[in-house]
Amino acid sequence: MVDAVIVGAGHNGLVAAAYLARAGLDVEVVERREIVGGCCVTEELWPGVRASPGAYTLSLLRGRIIDELGLGRHGLDVRAHEPYLFAPQPDGRKVVTWSSRERTVSQLERDWSAADARGYAEWSQRWETAAARVQKIIGHQGAGSQDSAVDSGARVPGRSSVTRPAAAIGPSRVPPR
Repeated sequence: MVDAVIVGAGHNGLVAAAYLARAGLDVEVVERREIVGGCCVTEELWPGVRASPGAYTLSLLRGRIIDELGLGRHGLDVRAHEPYLFAPQPDGRKVVTWSSRERTVSQLERDWSAADARGYAEWSQRWETAAARVQKIIGHQGAGSQDSAVDSGARVPGRSSVTRPAAAIGPSRVPPR
């Protein structure tokens, strides 16, 4: 008998299922898509272009979850990609940002102007201050070491399995996309 059903095999659903399975519950995860991971997957967005449609959300994944679920042992390898953003403009100029604020300011000063670089630095500092306040509230931590966890596969007590489609659950049906 299933103890818990998680509707949606996005990153939040998978994390919830992993913790429930670790607690010894028999968990079933249902997903309407043919791929699990939600916004943290790599997909072909248009022909020849593969990317994660929501990779920026990985920065919200708590280091504690990465450690407790042993995500490194399961293939999670977090790396900063540089440049952080490259946005070509119709007039041939570009906007390039880096993970380092100082490097971005220097780039903006070279490509645009000293005033634009100062404006970015001020804007960035405001967001950094706001983010620090939010991180205190949500208890956000950086990634750490890897350890233990969850398999997907046959449904047995203390494990989770992923099944399709979500539309098969209960009297209320989830329409396919």
